[in-house]
Amino acid sequence: MFLSPTSRCLSTLCGVRAGDIVYFHRYPKVVSPKSDFESAVLSVTRVIDSNIFHVALVCDNRESSSLDSTDGAGTTVVHAVPASGVVSESLASAVRKLAPDAIEICSIAKSVGDRAADGAAAWALQQRGAAYNDIFSPDCRDSKDRRAFYCCQLVDHAYRTALEEKIFPKHELNFLDSIGTLNSYWSDYFEVRDRIVPQGLPGSHPSILRSSSLNSTKSYVPVEKMRTFAVPRNILETLHFVGGSRISVATGSKFKVFEPRNGGILTECNSAEAPQVDEVAKLARKAQEDWAMTPTNERGAILRRVSDLIREHVEVISRWEVRDNGKPINEARSDVLSCADTFEYFSAVDLSGSYFPLSDRDSRLAYTRREPLGVVGAVGAWNYPIQTATWKIAPAIACGNAIIYKPSPLAPVSSVILAHLLQFAGVPDGIVNILQGEGETGKAICESKLIDKVSFTGSVGTGKRILKSCAERNVKSVTLELGGKSSCIIMPDADLEMAVSGAMMANFYSQGQVCSNASRVLVHRSILEEFTSRLAKRTSAMRVGDPFHDATHVGASITAEHVKKVSGYIDQAVKQGAKLVCGGEPIRPEGLENGYYLSPCVLSDVTSSMTVYHEEIFGAVLLVIPFESDEEALRIANDTEFGLANGIFTNDLKKANSFANKLHSGTVYINTFNDVSPHVPFGGYKQSGFGRENGRASIENYTQVKSVFVNTSGALEDPFPA
Repeated sequence: MFLSPTSRCLSTLCGVRAGDIVYFHRYPKVVSPKSDFESAVLSVTRVIDSNIFHVALVCDNRESSSLDSTDGAGTTVVHAVPASGVVSESLASAVRKLAPDAIEICSIAKSVGDRAADGAAAWALQQRGAAYNDIFSPDCRDSKDRRAFYCCQLVDHAYRTALEEKIFPKHELNFLDSIGTLNSYWSDYFEVRDRIVPQGLPGSHPSILRSSSLNSTKSYVPVEKMRTFAVPRNILETLHFVGGSRISVATGSKFKVFEPRNGGILTECNSAEAPQVDEVAKLARKAQEDWAMTPTNERGAILRRVSDLIREHVEVISRWEVRDNGKPINEARSDVLSCADTFEYFSAVDLSGSYFPLSDRDSRLAYTRREPLGVVGAVGAWNYPIQTATWKIAPAIACGNAIIYKPSPLAPVSSVILAHLLQFAGVPDGIVNILQGEGETGKAICESKLIDKVSFTGSVGTGKRILKSCAERNVKSVTLELGGKSSCIIMPDADLEMAVSGAMMANFYSQGQVCSNASRVLVHRSILEEFTSRLAKRTSAMRVGDPFHDATHVGASITAEHVKKVSGYIDQAVKQGAKLVCGGEPIRPEGLENGYYLSPCVLSDVTSSMTVYHEEIFGAVLLVIPFESDEEALRIANDTEFGLANGIFTNDLKKANSFANKLHSGTVYINTFNDVSPHVPFGGYKQSGFGRENGRASIENYTQVKSVFVNTSGALEDPFPA
């Protein structure tokens, strides 16, 4: 398990060591129990004047699994839990799963010695894998006759074995409430197991352990006081996040992750393969069944908590986004805050159906239900790492789905931080899973029969392969948000300074690495010279440099190879006759000479015979293209296989709306560019994909509609009369 802020806080407060006992408290009459089982346990504890419902033993070792957990050392406990038997995990994980109101950590070592405490912890660890003693038998056997323990029995036996004597008070099992009546839960519980209630048999109880004078309290900590989100210090050690924990994958090809800002290696990671994808999909499916049954208002409350946490921690998340992607810190902050807005929007998702009266007397009717799809597979892009993840995760889980998200291997860190934050906010384990990998991992997600939908953001070529993969083994819903070759039209009546700002907005955010960018800026010939002059002056003044500096306008491109690709487009355009107005030069900021920097570029004299006119450059390269009539501007703007976005700057709103009707793109901007909102759908026409992110339209992508016909008349006409 990962070293969470909770476990770090506990270690600091308590000086925790092996053999310490952790008691889990529930405040009486304040918070309702988290399960029927816990409620039944507490009904007994109140008889003996205690609110302790669980106990665990601190140990030094860590749990292993088929997907080895390597999240770093922390306070680790071994305990017996009904769902899993005897397991070891981080104390932070145990606290998260059992959700006590407070924990109390007590030392036994002061009374019995360090050697006995170490021996008890070591013995308890050896019992991992044993079943849960569901019938509380004194001989440590469960209802299926397997070796088994319940929580306090494990701790009692651990110290009894280490010291070769019983040190905790004797106790007779009690299943009666405060008035001496058998709790109905327990009678049903044992009847299902074909056992009589073991009233009065030798046993133990967490409260009985705590009543021993051997306990020396180290800390009593209300859980809320120790819950502070922080990015794990060892976040880069392993980047797969599955079932609530970061895990390593030993198989699969290894890829390196570079930090665009300085060109250094940020981390390395193995790609998940098809078997791991299916394993995670099974885990997600199991978690999703409960999540889908959670009322939408409860899911919404968790998403609002996510939104609040993002705003509280915007600075640290933004700095990681810079390391992941290279964009300027101010842009990263805007991206992260937009994620908070997105989670807030989807926290109030409307999943209501429709009602259809089918007869005048309402004896026949129909209605629709909007239901989750199940497990969503999503493949993200590197240009907006955390925003792309949010646009897919937020609507998917708001609708009751679980999700397996694969970020780009070029920018894999931000989504893992987001997953930690979602877990901290209360999203159940297994609902949001992050699998890292390259193309083969994405293909495995698309081909898995255990995944019900795929959402992809990226290039047209990859989108086509994803669509093919999703259809080859089983048909599934697909959303594709692909590339673009947008135009920004500057009419002669436009405010020139405003239009120049708009053209720069349409091209230079995120080093020009934006799918909706309008690399083709169409300028009416009557204002061409003045517009180009102002544009060149302002573009040349943009500051390229360290993305951590607030004054920086242009940060680092994603890779050295991408810089070469963008530079290649510029060189080719000049050879084909374009004029280099400004920019397009490699930049070597002091101290960051190995980073990937390129000054923003403006090209003029661009014609339709040039490669840059047709292809998506995905870099800070602005093409100035003249036009003389409205018809010519529309023809140029629509002369592309893409259809993601277009824009127009004019003071004539009637003309602007006319253009909006005639431009072949999923989004049209009027006197602005590259605006987004969680309320408004975003997606493309033509080769730019299909389906929509954000808004009500995205809800339709992550749900399916069930129609229900009802006859309340009490009669049904014979369909085949004699």
